[in-house]
Parts: sequence; C-alpha cells; structure tokens
Amino acid sequence: MFVKLVVCDNRDDHGFGVCSGVCVNDLILEVFAGDDRHDFERDPDQTMGGEAYHYPCSNDPDTRDLLQRQLSRPYLASIVLGSTGWSGWNDEAEEYWHCTFDDLNSDGQALYRQIEALYPGCDLHLLTFLDT
Repeated sequence: MFVKLVVCDNRDDHGFGVCSGVCVNDLILEVFAGDDRHDFERDPDQTMGGEAYHYPCSNDPDTRDLLQRQLSRPYLASIVLGSTGWSGWNDEAEEYWHCTFDDLNSDGQALYRQIEALYPGCDLHLLTFLDT
C-alpha cells in the first residue's frame, strides 16, 4: 500500500491560480483504497471512498480514452508520503485500511501541517492505494 497527500483548491476565489500551470494532475494506476475525508457509509454518492471525487472519469462509461479515465482532478500538490509491502485488509469492516492524520508519524504530521499552512483554506486529503 502507499499513501499520497493531495491538496485541492476548493475555495471560491481559486487564489492560487494567478496564471496557467499552477496545478498538477495525477494518474490512478493502482487500486484506490480510500480517502480520509470521504466515507462511503456517510456519503454514498462518493463511490469507493472518494474515487469518483478524485478521478471523476474513472467509472464513466462514456469516457473511452484510457488516459482520461485515469486522470485526477487538478491538485495544487500531490506528495507520496510512504509505501509498504503490507496490504491492510480489515476482515471485520470488509475493506482495506486507509490512512488518516492520526496514522501518520510525527514527521508525517509535521509535513501535513506545513502543507496546510502553505495552502490556507484548501482541502488536504490523504489517499491510500493498494499497489497491485
């Protein structure tokens, strides 16, 4: 499994976008296991814990282009925080483990807080993937 920290500019003024080229896109190349800010049980429109939010064309039958289906929404930042050979399946919950802020070590939490300060008012998400 691996974890990425992504920053979404969900503010009304989109103040970081002074000119073009200020966003990054990511590709979903592995199995999306979860997003710490989207919970399928509480928000059934966000299938697979936020996959549709982050990769809006991934399950769209009208999108035929493979690259377009794998493309993420625009982010201000995307950082790989860590990876492991472990695949965290939870038998009781019948789902894969997904990272939350509390799961980060002290260095990871400090980095999260620094990114949060760098992008005030933006939404930070911890995305977890199963490396297949």
